Amino acid sequence: MKKQMVFTLVLTLALLATSGQSKAVTNAAFPLPPEINSPDTTYWVSPNGQAAWASCRGATPLNDTSACALNTANANASAGDTVYLRGGTYSNQEIRPSNSGTFEGNRIVFTSYNQENVLIRDSAYGIYIYKKSYITVNGINFYSLKRFMRIYAGHHNTISYCNFDTRSPASGDWVGALIANDPYDDTLASEDSTYNWVHHCTFYRWVYGAYDEHRGALLDVGSNDDSKPEDESYYNLVEDNVFAYGGHHTLGVYSKYNVIRNNYFHNETDPAQWSYEGYRASITEGPYAGHCLY
Repeated sequence: MKKQMVFTLVLTLALLATSGQSKAVTNAAFPLPPEINSPDTTYWVSPNGQAAWASCRGATPLNDTSACALNTANANASAGDTVYLRGGTYSNQEIRPSNSGTFEGNRIVFTSYNQENVLIRDSAYGIYIYKKSYITVNGINFYSLKRFMRIYAGHHNTISYCNFDTRSPASGDWVGALIANDPYDDTLASEDSTYNWVHHCTFYRWVYGAYDEHRGALLDVGSNDDSKPEDESYYNLVEDNVFAYGGHHTLGVYSKYNVIRNNYFHNETDPAQWSYEGYRASITEGPYAGHCLY
């Protein structure tokens, strides 16, 4: 009887954490094919884009000034839209959608086009999702940022095939990427983040301070602040990623009922190469952690 109960619990956790996400493989596969059959919902962005939103739409790939700016896409993309980022360097720009998708088959997708090298760097955020749902970010490289990624009070968002590398010296943040509840609401009604999916990404080098201070983490799920109400950021799935070189740890899980599987962690300690220094790999701790599936 006890074995059966344990098996049932494990199976329930797995199903809850992956609920609604199996269909997302279509949107998250790299690279995404152009939506030739949906020219009215296909948009083109470039590092020096200048076009109006309506003018950067269509099945024909656009680039340079004929495409629109990333900020224009952030402000206008709506449910069902696919936004293709053309190759190049997007300095001091970020992915920050203003709208949500509405369900699994009606997402907002931000993706690189045709495996072109898209680099977002030197920005306050690489990805900022606040109270948004059904957003996919796919195939983007991020470098030297104040924050890799923030998903606050977000649901059913997918981050796939992205590379996050190096904490900016200008950053004042402990953690590079964070999936957590609303940081602007300390009440019991604070909205949590649930059913988000991070897969096939790399997270590298979030380290600062002196070597023996062991400061920095690559990705945290849930808040570790026990002075605030419990962060119920449950049922998130983190799989098939690579984590390396977090000053304190690579992955921290501080909320319940999340699934962490098929990831590769390495966090070697090397005082001579502080930018590659590690301390711990994955940790699960705090008053609200536990009941997660590894």
